[in-house]
Amino acid sequence: MDRYSFLVRLLPPLLHAGLSRRTKISIAITDPDFGEEKAQSCENALISTNWQYLARRVEFPGMDAKEFNRQYENLLVEPLRNIGFQNHGQSLSYTRDQTVLALLRFQMKFSGLSQRAHFLLCVRHVFLRTLENEPATKFLFEANEYPFKLAISKLSQNMLESWHYEPINLGPREYDTVLFGELTDSSAILSAMREKITNSGLAWMEYLTPAESLKQVRRHGEDAYCEKLWIEDYEAFLNGTVPGRKPKAQ
Repeated sequence: MDRYSFLVRLLPPLLHAGLSRRTKISIAITDPDFGEEKAQSCENALISTNWQYLARRVEFPGMDAKEFNRQYENLLVEPLRNIGFQNHGQSLSYTRDQTVLALLRFQMKFSGLSQRAHFLLCVRHVFLRTLENEPATKFLFEANEYPFKLAISKLSQNMLESWHYEPINLGPREYDTVLFGELTDSSAILSAMREKITNSGLAWMEYLTPAESLKQVRRHGEDAYCEKLWIEDYEAFLNGTVPGRKPKAQ
């Protein structure tokens, strides 16, 4: 307890010193803990989120990152690897024919300090070009590179009856956050995530054939640059040509 009380005494003057020269720039906080996108100053965000979190941690110490990563490996990563998923750092992917299902694990600002991990499930096809108009030759970690994005918690057995493409082209607005720093055990959450991915996630992936994907983006898109690129590539693939390559003149 002494080491935490030392940090509690030390943190306010450090924050004051570090922020006294910081410009107050409005930022958008999209973490579900803080509600829908709402603007705060950098100074207020640092003080309200990190200082309050440290105060909670002094009173209610939970899991550390090492223990959470151990459970993440044992309960989610290893079982998914056993059915064909591949590791990409702390993210995973599963490829069947032309379709890639990706589980992206990522961090937002202050995620490390506040002991939390973020997750998003995505689908794309191997022949789609990147947003830099280049062939995708390696695993893509950026959610913007995937036409289809979904929080794992949104997966369900009957979701395909009403699900449709949503244009989320400026970064993920909805994702899952595990606040492992406030947990003593994350096994139930990780096991539930694994079950949703292996059941409904794989079904979602199979549903999104190139033809269905083209139909979804055409019908529900917003004519964004990335959507134009995806539509062009889906049309090329379905017509038997290489996406991004103009057909030879007859």
